[in-house]
Amino acid sequence: GKYLEAWEEFSKVKQMGGGMDEISLRELDYHLAMSAYLSGKSGSSAMLENYLVLYPKSPREAQVRFAVGNIFYDTEQYGDAIDNYLQVNTVKLDQEQLDEYNFKTCYSYFVRADYYSMRPFMERVSFKSPYYPHAQSCIGDAAYH
Repeated sequence: GKYLEAWEEFSKVKQMGGGMDEISLRELDYHLAMSAYLSGKSGSSAMLENYLVLYPKSPREAQVRFAVGNIFYDTEQYGDAIDNYLQVNTVKLDQEQLDEYNFKTCYSYFVRADYYSMRPFMERVSFKSPYYPHAQSCIGDAAYH
């Protein structure tokens, strides 16, 4: 798809190298890692983690950390997902990402039967969000435990 094509184009630019300032290189590495992640390319997790090591103060750190958490979430490694989600600076997420973040963090705690920790995240899911009914379902199910 389009993300794989984007990754291929960013890879060509990276291979050409030369003459890039630090900010341009950081942005290129961000787009390489995110297009790899969004295309489902194997090794994208390592690319994202490497980005966080190379650019710990990047303005895009929250999106990259969120993506790493999502990889763990998508592979049902909920403890690792929580570890990454809790490191996300949520002020840097837009409302749609924030609702996804709150739901996925809530659900990750739910699966681990940590009902106390899940509640604040569930309560932050926007009423208008597509995640809202699912968050409500988690709270309903948690009430029985």
